[in-house]
Amino acid sequence: FRASFSSACEDENVSYTPDALKQLGQEDLQNLALNLLLALQSIRISRLLPSRGSGKNLLSDLSRLNSAVNFDDFNLDRIEPLLKSALVVDHADDTIIWYQVYNAVFEHNPTPHPRPIASYLQQTTSLHST
Repeated sequence: FRASFSSACEDENVSYTPDALKQLGQEDLQNLALNLLLALQSIRISRLLPSRGSGKNLLSDLSRLNSAVNFDDFNLDRIEPLLKSALVVDHADDTIIWYQVYNAVFEHNPTPHPRPIASYLQQTTSLHST
């Protein structure tokens, strides 16, 4: 991700700072976002952290966000804090990055899907019958 950012900065003749994100074009930002989201999906912790929505885990949320970014179905300004944190945070404090991941996922899917009533009733029935 950082190598892609460096390359985009060189191509656009802008300084390699997080503020350069505002000077990059939409296509560059989209490519950076996709690179970062794919990198985050490949990290094991994304499969261990809980979903912010109705998915199995954070990986499923990241996959949906990745698809939205890829298909231009997401405002890239909303993911800018995540991009910035990935550029400035050192490896010792990656909790800031994961916090921004959850924020970006929430921006994409602000309301979790409600569980179907049938699922709720099945659980209630099994609780009372045991």
